[in-house]
Amino acid sequence: MKLAITADVHINSEKPERLENFTHILQSIEKSGINRLIVAGDLCDDESDAPILLDTCLKEHPGVEVLAIPGNHDYFLANRLFSAPNIKVFEKPQVSNIGGRNFLFLPYSDGETMGGIIEKSGLQTGLEPDGWMLISHGDYGRINREASGHELGYFPLAGNDIELFRPKKVILGHIHLPGPVSETVVYTGSPWPLDINETGQRRILVLDTETGHLEPLPLTGTPVYARINCVIIPDGNEQQQLEQQIARAVKKEKALYSGKNLFEKLVVRVQCRGYSTSRDTIEKQVTDVLQSHGINHEQVDIIDIDQLRVADNEEHLVLAARVTEYIQSLNMSGRDTETIEALRPEITARAYRILFGS
Repeated sequence: MKLAITADVHINSEKPERLENFTHILQSIEKSGINRLIVAGDLCDDESDAPILLDTCLKEHPGVEVLAIPGNHDYFLANRLFSAPNIKVFEKPQVSNIGGRNFLFLPYSDGETMGGIIEKSGLQTGLEPDGWMLISHGDYGRINREASGHELGYFPLAGNDIELFRPKKVILGHIHLPGPVSETVVYTGSPWPLDINETGQRRILVLDTETGHLEPLPLTGTPVYARINCVIIPDGNEQQQLEQQIARAVKKEKALYSGKNLFEKLVVRVQCRGYSTSRDTIEKQVTDVLQSHGINHEQVDIIDIDQLRVADNEEHLVLAARVTEYIQSLNMSGRDTETIEALRPEITARAYRILFGS
């Protein structure tokens, strides 16, 4: 049996695009023959009209059963809120056998730890080591606030919990950035980018309960946010530098994207930092380069030049040119090309901060 899994949907009456996207997910998995969708917390964003909107949506898609746990945003989530028969909320820790495999559904619990709740519940005693799945909503490892939607850490899972309870896979909500499916602990990521910092293509996960194999299913109907960082040096060829760095960033986005029409979905934020002989033309140059790649002004969130300084000391410019030439000549063999392309501008930018100050 195959199951679809997502988290952090954050249905909100003021953000209709999130419900539309969730509806599209239901339609897609139903067409593919999958009849269950697990939501690992934060299905709803608040207590207002979100459950009512969701209830209506579920009634229109009776072919998919939604199995959800409360997260920190929808801690109030309960079966009594829904009249649709195709949703089940695990309000307390519970083991459920789906497709011949045991799942422990562990709702978010404020001020607790996942390991502590599992131990208190005693449910782990009936679970086959290295065979069961944990579905929960919280933190694992060091928390990146940007990746988690700028939320504080909570309801943690420790590495020794994995060793003690021995799940085959842990699938978590809370971190909005999708994580590698090859790891024991996997973050599904949000199926809709909630802000510009949630970069990359969105996805849901598909789990084969028989084999335990987990694979990503990319979504093609959502915006794809990208941040392009350009490091400028004052050599009089700023336009060429921008063209090279933006082309490299766009190429990388294309390589990571699965599906068609990336440029219809792409929204970019460009940051230019370093030193230029003039700041007044940089924004137009960035715009021109983006347009040459099929990215129009409506798809540009912002062009940030706040960290771009003007370098107009002739003696320093001569010295800077020599430094740049030396850095370009550095032997970086042993590293992959992409790493080298990223390292040289960073080394150059640091050298220029020493030369020009600030």
